[in-house]
Amino acid sequence: MNPKQVIKYQCHNCAQLHDRESQAEDCCPPEADEVTLWECADCDTTYDDQDHARLCCWDGEEPLAPLMAAPAELEAAGQQRLAL
Repeated sequence: MNPKQVIKYQCHNCAQLHDRESQAEDCCPPEADEVTLWECADCDTTYDDQDHARLCCWDGEEPLAPLMAAPAELEAAGQQRLAL
């Protein structure tokens, strides 16, 4: 449920992800791009989005409340409340 941020290396030509920069450079020389991804802590599947990684192995029983931002956190980030 708690994803971890990982660094992978992506080839320019084939777009394949590698764990090491040298592996990516050997696959498609001369250089590779560093890519930051999120990995599910349970099954090690990688995602571009942190929320997708959190929901990957969610069993439906644990509450999702920690995943949702509180109204005060949203306001601190700049979101405004609608006047009702």
